[in-house]
Amino acid sequence: MKSSVIHARAPKKTLEEIEFLKKDLGLESTTEVIHFALHHLVIERKKAKAKSPYELLEEIGEFGASALSPELSSNYKDTIKKRLKKKHG
Repeated sequence: MKSSVIHARAPKKTLEEIEFLKKDLGLESTTEVIHFALHHLVIERKKAKAKSPYELLEEIGEFGASALSPELSSNYKDTIKKRLKKKHG
């Protein structure tokens, strides 16, 4: 895999957090901290995006509600999209 160099400005607080993580995680370099943090952030974001239909319906508050359509099994994707858009914009 090809490597690239990234230059970034970081406030003092971020540099302190990097140093803390180096010591806490036993990492040797800022690069290792960045790799570790990005890897774990991506894992968490993928988990958050991979919700089941059950979790999505639960999130928008549809379980136990009489508002569920009898045709939900055939139009659940549209229903979920509409309700999430209504809830989150």
